[in-house]
Amino acid sequence: MKSFVFMLFFIVLNVFGMSSQNMLAKYHQTVNNEGKMTDCSGTLIFNSQEWKYVSSEFKNEKVAQEDDSTLMRLIGELFNFRSLKKDFYMDVEITPLGKCVIKDELQTPSWEILNDSTKKIGNYNCTMAKGHLCGRDFVAWFSPDIPVTCGPWKLWGLPGLIVDAYSLDGVIAFNLLSFSSEHIDLVEPVVKRTITPEEFKIVLKKGIGQITRAVKFSNSNRELEADASIDIFMPDKSLLE
Repeated sequence: MKSFVFMLFFIVLNVFGMSSQNMLAKYHQTVNNEGKMTDCSGTLIFNSQEWKYVSSEFKNEKVAQEDDSTLMRLIGELFNFRSLKKDFYMDVEITPLGKCVIKDELQTPSWEILNDSTKKIGNYNCTMAKGHLCGRDFVAWFSPDIPVTCGPWKLWGLPGLIVDAYSLDGVIAFNLLSFSSEHIDLVEPVVKRTITPEEFKIVLKKGIGQITRAVKFSNSNRELEADASIDIFMPDKSLLE
């Protein structure tokens, strides 16, 4: 019996963890910015050691009036890349000064796994976990049926693919739409320049300052209060701290 269990475990590792074949998961993603809902799709290409999540196909009504391809050419690809074997991550972030790519060492998220909270989502047996990531409290449902540690966006670190996840403040949510094993390339992103999270905060502060000065200058009566500030919304609140 023990040998059978070991053999089964080996087969699972071979299919999901040790195979060079990449897998593909597609997600529905929603972001709530003070009542303004934005829907988009996300694609996760992954194996046991690396993964890349790309947000695309924005479906917000206001954005949908624009040419999606033109919009993506202006912004560029929005991705989150993680490499366990090289111990680093890269995230694309948008600031008032343009697009930045943050690169830094990986820090494994801390999750509380609730083994007594289980349910089936689609065809997958899932277990609940809670954690504080990106400045928000999250609930995630992961599936040990797919034994990889990745998930959408910046959510990862559980013993199974993250199938559903949402922040308790209602700002961001992800739902798995489909999962498949197919021949698809996973290539480490090549970017001209990367910055650290600390450097990003400096860039963001500079951009907010420029916008604030521009608003004051354009104000017709020039009576904007001296302590006037610009609110910046970011799903990852930790970058604002």
